Amino acid sequence: MFNRLYIPRHRFGRSIYIAVLTGGLLLILLVSTGLYWINQDFKESVRVQGGLHRYTQHLDKLRSSLIDQETGQRGFELTGEDTFLEPYETGTLEFYRLIAVMDVEGDTYLKASVSIQEAIKQGLYWHDYAEEQISAKRLGHSATTAQLEEGRQLFNEFRRKIDFAASVLQEEKDIAFTELQRSIGIKLLGFGIGAAAIIVLLITLLARKLHRDTTVLHQLSEVVRGFGDRQFDERLPARREQDDLYRLIAGIDVMRMELKLKFGKIEELALLDGLTGIPNRRQLDVHLAAMAEAAQSSGMPLSLLLCDIDHFKQFNDRFGHLEGDRVLRHTARVLQGGEAGSRFAFRYGGEEFCILLPGCDRQAAAEEAERLRVAVMEQSLPPYRLTMSFGAAQLSIGDDGSGEALIARADKALYSAKKNGRNRVES
Repeated sequence: MFNRLYIPRHRFGRSIYIAVLTGGLLLILLVSTGLYWINQDFKESVRVQGGLHRYTQHLDKLRSSLIDQETGQRGFELTGEDTFLEPYETGTLEFYRLIAVMDVEGDTYLKASVSIQEAIKQGLYWHDYAEEQISAKRLGHSATTAQLEEGRQLFNEFRRKIDFAASVLQEEKDIAFTELQRSIGIKLLGFGIGAAAIIVLLITLLARKLHRDTTVLHQLSEVVRGFGDRQFDERLPARREQDDLYRLIAGIDVMRMELKLKFGKIEELALLDGLTGIPNRRQLDVHLAAMAEAAQSSGMPLSLLLCDIDHFKQFNDRFGHLEGDRVLRHTARVLQGGEAGSRFAFRYGGEEFCILLPGCDRQAAAEEAERLRVAVMEQSLPPYRLTMSFGAAQLSIGDDGSGEALIARADKALYSAKKNGRNRVES
């Protein structure tokens, strides 16, 4: 009975069967171990990225709470009506609540904690200033021009420091992502070496009998090695369920799909602008360098548009930053629309966007900018009427591969558009 259950009904001898069984179990164990440790790396990365994301949200809320305070204090200063102090008091409560929360979590991210504390300290400076101005206003004393300028400088310094803290957190995200890639690359390399060693052993033992199976295992080894370079679309060998290697292939396929999905999510977090969902400045630098090199090699034209939303600062001051964020998301959708591959939109920074136009000379780029300018007006976000200014430039033969000179010329053209009345295109 034992022989019927465990000895195969084919030409393989007992030693060969044991070798195949042992090799298969080792490979499955290797896959399972690799999946476990890679999953542990992903859990740790998700934990760190989640904490950094929460901290980023805390900073955004901290910024919003101080904006609410500043709005209320300014309204009270101008009118003397206590109703304007409601957002000030609400913002104050939220500000101190966030400080308490961030104080508890502050030791988790030592690199960013110093800049975060500096931003909080600057916010407290402004809050103390606002308290003094409110108390003086209640006593009938209006702020002098010098005091108003002092408040503006304190608030601008807070914005600068909190923006810097946010950039440090983004660096932490990038470092965590790079560390994840390195750790997984090492594990995948070890997995590939282990799989290759088992494959060699099986080939030695089985020789002619297992030529087909050893070929399949070699293909699997190459696929696994490709995981280290994030090549997850390699085709896996097709096997029937009753074949010895079916479970191994299924396990590697599960690992391939999980790695592809998780790497895709992490890359999306690192390479897309969190507010608008379009590629960020980091992606712009990569695409611009590649397109500039291709254009100079092929002789095809390459143009670039820089554009920003007209009077966006005044819009934020009047309608608030949440509405400003809605406008930025809407504008990104308008700029990103159109035929795929004809233009590539990026968030350049603040209210500025950048658009790459491969195959377009300066004249065609200016015409495309004019179409976009009209589209922004016609597709404005009710009840607001939005306009944009555009600067267009074409890559020159003497430009370097980074595209910095191209951006500088487009920026100069954008400055001319704003100087000449806004809501226009200059090239």
